[in-house]
Amino acid sequence: MAETNLKFMRLHIGIVSLAFWLISSPYIFGQEVTQPEPQVTFVDEKKPHSYYVRQAELWWEETQKDRSSETNWYNYYRACRNAHGTANWNKDFVEESPSLRLGADIIQLMEQHIPETFTLYYVKGADWGADPAFGEYLKKAYQMNPNFRGIHASMVSLAQSTHDMKLRREVNQQWFMHNNMAPGFMTYGYNMLQSVLPNGIVLTQGDNDTYPAWMLKDAKNIRPDVTIINIDFLLVESYRDPIFKELDIPPFALKNIDVNEYEFNWKNIAKHLLTHYKGNRPLHLSMTVSKKYYEGFEDNMNLCGLTWKYGEDLKYPTKENMEILLDRLLLDHLKVDLIYSPAQGRVDEINTHYLHILKLAREAYKKLGDEKEVATYLSLGEGIIEKIDGPNQQESLRQKFQ
Repeated sequence: MAETNLKFMRLHIGIVSLAFWLISSPYIFGQEVTQPEPQVTFVDEKKPHSYYVRQAELWWEETQKDRSSETNWYNYYRACRNAHGTANWNKDFVEESPSLRLGADIIQLMEQHIPETFTLYYVKGADWGADPAFGEYLKKAYQMNPNFRGIHASMVSLAQSTHDMKLRREVNQQWFMHNNMAPGFMTYGYNMLQSVLPNGIVLTQGDNDTYPAWMLKDAKNIRPDVTIINIDFLLVESYRDPIFKELDIPPFALKNIDVNEYEFNWKNIAKHLLTHYKGNRPLHLSMTVSKKYYEGFEDNMNLCGLTWKYGEDLKYPTKENMEILLDRLLLDHLKVDLIYSPAQGRVDEINTHYLHILKLAREAYKKLGDEKEVATYLSLGEGIIEKIDGPNQQESLRQKFQ
């Protein structure tokens, strides 16, 4: 929004400069990062890229002090992978610091210093994501330590990529018992599943919109009729081919494009799928799928609860959307957080997708003249927006919500 007030412009420039400093400096919330800290995946916490770069440097120093420590090597690997992920999986991230390395290079060092260990097998099996070629290493690690935090997600990925639904159910049932999935992600996964029409298919993109939904299907038998396809897994040919055959979609070849060019491949695969899908099963996209991956298909995306229903048919009716909202979705967690989770920042981000259905509800009640319900859904939406960091992000969401 344009501003003519010079004083405001200077204040705005100052805020932007401060935000850039926070992102790029080795200081987190005003405190310099000087100690190595135990690392978890960046999808479970919300910290700036610079934090992970600094942690990689600090953990590299620890590996040099004790090269036989599995703890040191695992945290170093995890910090580098977090830095890679928060750099949008750009391989050039390693140029930011001499301590940064790609996973394959770290594995070579592990093979020298901690051979035949759980950490080596786990990292070697998990580093390639959904690629089943390294599954035997991961299975060996799982046998050695089935309770290690993070290994369940990797095992579920392996099971999914090899179409081993029996293994996926077994691992998810064990993972569910560990109770370390953020409640907000579980609720979001539940609501996403409840938004899919009977016998439907839903395309997802990330970890936090996929693993909770798979867990709910496997551990709680919620919406067994729904098929969840994460587009990231479609980069693996051995997984993609049977899926496309089942959906009567022509094969898709990555040709000479590097599989690590994620964004390019995700966009092409999504476009191929949406172009050729002619099946009778309702096809949905999770709202977490980035719009750039279905660019050109927006006119065929219709609001359906917490998803976009894909198709050239008429807009999904407000009445049916209201039935989903009132009869199927759990919303109390949007009013107050009753359980602390380190992943709350990520939960707050994913919760912004509720704004679409809340806006529809507010408009529906406004037409009915029910100002009390209008205020209810306005308050829920504002509560979601206020939890998002940064006035610019809040303002952008508020404009869309209004």
